Amino acid sequence: MHRVLIISHTYILPGNRGKLRALAARGLDVTVGVPQRWRDPVLGGTREVAWERQNGVEVFPCPRATTATLPPSRSAAGPCTPCCATSGPT
Repeated sequence: MHRVLIISHTYILPGNRGKLRALAARGLDVTVGVPQRWRDPVLGGTREVAWERQNGVEVFPCPRATTATLPPSRSAAGPCTPCCATSGPT
């Protein structure tokens, strides 16, 4: 069995999970990670998400990480820069 993990706030609303259900119908094990709590910038309301498995799609709420809960960076090289920002294709 193939497994798919998607992490996105887009799938907080069950109506947006049609593509995920289509993948599950093809025999894939689909898990989507969504924020546990999401404040809608347009409507201003807060939406809470709980764990569920429905139509072959597992919804896994992820608690929000804040800068206070993230471990400090251990990179001695400094900030990460994308490789494409250098000279371009070789």
